[in-house]
Amino acid sequence: RGADATLQCDGWTGENHHHLLGFMMTARRKLHTIKVHDASMDPHTAEELLKQMLDAISRIESEWGASVIACTTDASGESRKARRLLQEQLPHIVVPNCLAHQVKDDYGIYGDMAQELITWLRSKTRVLAILREIQMATIGKTLAVLRAVLTRWMSHYLAYRRLLELRPALELLVTKHEVHLISGGDARSRRKTQTAIATIKNATFWHALARYGAKINPISLMTNVHQAAQARPENVAISFGFLHFRYSKIDDNTDLAARTAVLASVERRWGQCDQEVFIAAIIVNPFYKVSPFRKVPLTTRAGLATLFARLWHRFYNTNDIPLDLYTDLDDYLNSSHDFAYMDNYKLSLLYRAEKEGVSVDPIDIWTGLSHPGSARRPLHTIAQRLLSICPNSASCERLFSMFGAILTKWRNRLSTETLTLLAELKMYVHEEHVRNDVVKKRL
Repeated sequence: RGADATLQCDGWTGENHHHLLGFMMTARRKLHTIKVHDASMDPHTAEELLKQMLDAISRIESEWGASVIACTTDASGESRKARRLLQEQLPHIVVPNCLAHQVKDDYGIYGDMAQELITWLRSKTRVLAILREIQMATIGKTLAVLRAVLTRWMSHYLAYRRLLELRPALELLVTKHEVHLISGGDARSRRKTQTAIATIKNATFWHALARYGAKINPISLMTNVHQAAQARPENVAISFGFLHFRYSKIDDNTDLAARTAVLASVERRWGQCDQEVFIAAIIVNPFYKVSPFRKVPLTTRAGLATLFARLWHRFYNTNDIPLDLYTDLDDYLNSSHDFAYMDNYKLSLLYRAEKEGVSVDPIDIWTGLSHPGSARRPLHTIAQRLLSICPNSASCERLFSMFGAILTKWRNRLSTETLTLLAELKMYVHEEHVRNDVVKKRL
């Protein structure tokens, strides 16, 4: 109770052909399922989605006692319109797009060749069997051929990286078994096999794929940041800047098309963000303050005072801006007066986090600057609000992944309520395993 919460919403159609809307809440870095609504009979309109959003917000505030400060959905047409309508009714709520899969890359001709090679490999069981034998004989283990899936946001990077790891085995496969590979099947199958063999023999392809791996590595890092359950707006803004910096340095003519595509995507996505909120979130993160910014008018004392005054008016619907907000902002940026011990406290939390192998939550730093039980000062209040926003709906996707594992062809008669309870149980058990460090490490 009393927490600042982000409402997350997304839709999913299961094996039983029911269309479900999932509503989850992130509050104090914890995830909670608010409701799962069967929308199969509902019109797929922004107005209907808005009605379900308002119901979820009402539940959060009445049953959970939390305050909804943000609502995140994907970028589909009805979701975008529903968020706009929601902000018109509730102007204090921030309504970001889900930023977990917003940046696209142009993988070019060699990316298409890699996709075709992966598709061919995964369709040939005999080839995969021979490949496994070669790997066992050479490296003592087998590596699977990974397929890039559009909705799996890091899959291209992982698939290309795995293909590079398989290169020695693939070249040995062609050297030993080329004649047998192209001798079977019909004419169309033989043409595909010859194309795949030519790709495996193409040194330029492997060189280009290695370059692609290095080029999309920043995107994969940014994707990891954006899709994290505990993602924060300042991390998103910093990652956009990092990606723009890295790609703006590319001057090789062979990569200019990808450079142009990625930079255009970054600028377009950043242009769609609530920039004042994201920039202010960087400012109130004690690890950043104004250090990531150039010397521009916004980062002067006058510019920051104006920015935080606008946000105070927007969030709390009042023109009566507390004077303490201005003085606290100056003291915070200078680490003086009430913030004199902030840097030392920040370093102590950082040292403890490194020992425990975790990251420091900037909200913990702000909490350490306040007396327990006392009212929060204006800057602390607005910092808590900004740092509590979760700019993705990836948690709903994870819930739907649980649904997919439970709602199979053999269990397609499960009710929505039973399905939701089983999925919640699995998620809570998984969270307990994460806390106890017994979760299997993934790629």
